[in-house]
Amino acid sequence: GGRALGMGDAFGAVADDGSAVYWNVAGLTQLERAELNLFLGPLLNGKEYYTFLSFGAPFFQDTVWQLSVISLIHNDKNNTKEFTVVGSFASALNLERTFSVGVNIKYLNYNSSASYTTSSGVTLQGIANGLGLDLGVLYQMPLPQWGKKINLGLFIQDIDTTLHWQGGTTEEKIPTIFKVASAYYLEDNLLATVDIDFLKDLN
Repeated sequence: GGRALGMGDAFGAVADDGSAVYWNVAGLTQLERAELNLFLGPLLNGKEYYTFLSFGAPFFQDTVWQLSVISLIHNDKNNTKEFTVVGSFASALNLERTFSVGVNIKYLNYNSSASYTTSSGVTLQGIANGLGLDLGVLYQMPLPQWGKKINLGLFIQDIDTTLHWQGGTTEEKIPTIFKVASAYYLEDNLLATVDIDFLKDLN
């Protein structure tokens, strides 16, 4: 999302639009109506193209669902493509709608014509698939005397995400990211926010 990027990626405690599936899925509970999102971004002077498409809507009471498709297409000789399909669900857990949780269930696909033959004669194909899981929590604390509110967010990305490569027994564990975020709303359209990411790269 352009707004989140313009805020320096400090969006985990705001997350009030369809891009919340990337920053903090629990924020989807702030959607008040059906929402369609489309984001296109050429990267590295056109060497890669990033696309995000989503549709989400509230249903029943205090719950929201969303379906998103994320793609990264590389402009290389191997026609490398990466796709992620995300099914999201978020719900408020109290009557005041100040505490909410959300979950992403993801299907990941990597496809490239590249291949590699190991010294033992096994040919590894540049094709991989996997399933992933994200979990988000958002707490909104009203502060009528000192502004509007303070939001606190926690987003755990890729709790247990593994890619399985075809042509061999190779598995690749995607590193888990912990996002801790806060946002102080001085007014409806004025806020200060900070995010801290903790990454444990198993590779």
